[in-house]
Amino acid sequence: MPDNLALDKNGNLYITEDPATAPSTGRGADIWVAVAPSGGSNHGPAASVVRFASLTDCNAEPGIYFDRSGSTLYVHAQHRGGNGQDKAVAISGQ
Repeated sequence: MPDNLALDKNGNLYITEDPATAPSTGRGADIWVAVAPSGGSNHGPAASVVRFASLTDCNAEPGIYFDRSGSTLYVHAQHRGGNGQDKAVAISGQ
């Protein structure tokens, strides 16, 4: 169930997935990357789609966005009910 989308500076599409509806499944949410097609055109199907990261907190829902340069991905995990366990992580590098 895709929820949030973000583009990096190379045209790769990052997609977050809502966690499983039942926390008892032990499965959190995933972040996927649809790699931009080669050849300089971003108007075709993705070259590949791969899982980039997994959020193991089954009670959190991720959101994502890039900074203006498109080189740092921010991932935030928010919890229902404002329990004070929300977190934000910056991911940068190659």
